[in-house]
Amino acid sequence: MMKLGFVGSGKYKNKDFVIAMLCGLVWPHKDIVVSGHSPRNKYNNVDIWAEDWANEFCEKKPIIHPAKEFTRDGFFARNKLVSNDSDVLVCFINTGQYRSGTWNTIKHFVNKGGVYEKNWYLFDEYGMPWHTNDLPKWCLKNT
Repeated sequence: MMKLGFVGSGKYKNKDFVIAMLCGLVWPHKDIVVSGHSPRNKYNNVDIWAEDWANEFCEKKPIIHPAKEFTRDGFFARNKLVSNDSDVLVCFINTGQYRSGTWNTIKHFVNKGGVYEKNWYLFDEYGMPWHTNDLPKWCLKNT
């Protein structure tokens, strides 16, 4: 069993690609989807798409970490929970948008112990993969 965290910018709009990644990476009979249940765009964001998909296709219900308070600190705490609770992190970003909750989650994840590039996937709005050398330097500093 793997726990796969799905996170993305509230402005990420490539739903078909997110669904394709869910279908390609998650084993519905054994894996668990982890989500931050972002309140941004209520029904039109990566977190919600992943939760809806998991509720429909997975045997185990998704693990959801909503923010305890709707403040910057509340969202950052939620991001850290998603990061810590995920064996694999799947991220969807918009190129040029480097300060967001998604990047905060990526920073937590890539800096926790035992994480290697095979443990995370990062895609831009065109579905192009990013690698460790593509990450901003500030993201690779310890949290």
